[in-house]
Amino acid sequence: MKYFKAILFTLLMSLIFFGAIIFSEGVYAARKMAEIITAATNEENYHILLRANFQSKEPIIDETVTNSDFTLKILGYETAAVVDGELKSFLEFIIITTEGEMGYVTDMEATLKTSDEEISIWFLKYFNLEVYSVMTDPATYNVLEISDIFKEDTTILEMLVLKYTPENATEKAEMIMDIQKQKSDFVFESTLLDYYMDNDNRYPTIETEEIKLYQAVRINTFSTLMISGGITLVLIALFTYYIYSVRPRRKLGKAKPSINLRKDIAKLNQSDNNQKENE
Repeated sequence: MKYFKAILFTLLMSLIFFGAIIFSEGVYAARKMAEIITAATNEENYHILLRANFQSKEPIIDETVTNSDFTLKILGYETAAVVDGELKSFLEFIIITTEGEMGYVTDMEATLKTSDEEISIWFLKYFNLEVYSVMTDPATYNVLEISDIFKEDTTILEMLVLKYTPENATEKAEMIMDIQKQKSDFVFESTLLDYYMDNDNRYPTIETEEIKLYQAVRINTFSTLMISGGITLVLIALFTYYIYSVRPRRKLGKAKPSINLRKDIAKLNQSDNNQKENE
């Protein structure tokens, strides 16, 4: 039983050690990433939030909409990526709350309305920031494919519509941003294909005057791992010392004497009584 308890104690300490490291690394990485995004958006570097490999330098949509609840800066960038050998084009939205806090509303419904249909979209919030990306599937984080928006050459992307319930309210409010874009307005794919044809069937590997590349963000967590790991090891060592050294000394003996010890104590007490009577 003693060895079994020792094994369980070792496993528990190992779980605590690795759990503390993973938790501290995640907290540090999230805080650092939030700082990077904040600095980038303050410098109007919105490309750091785009996901595709190739990105238009200037947004095709750049609007600010406001109502009594909040003000939104809405940016739409043409982006593209090679998927299974095929070039696919996307429309990626970045939405920033410049006044108010959209995170406090409930029952948010967001749609892109075209001349043919309504496309449901979801907002992906970055940490505790009022910065959002737009997804077509909250489970897979898929972004909008341009081919899914413009089903026909005559299709028009008309507006972005938000419906929500404001904080401490019961009735829904609505916010509409007018877009009015046609398929012919989206030319970034043609720019990429021109580059591809002019450069021996190769897509860009460095930034050009018209094409930006995906910005990979690398966060060095090594120092955080070393510090958190060292602190955790020290705490585990102190706890182990207490369990196996200090606590046993404090518990020497038993709260209830054994039968033989009780007999010996009784004999000593009787001997003392006899001695007192003789005196």
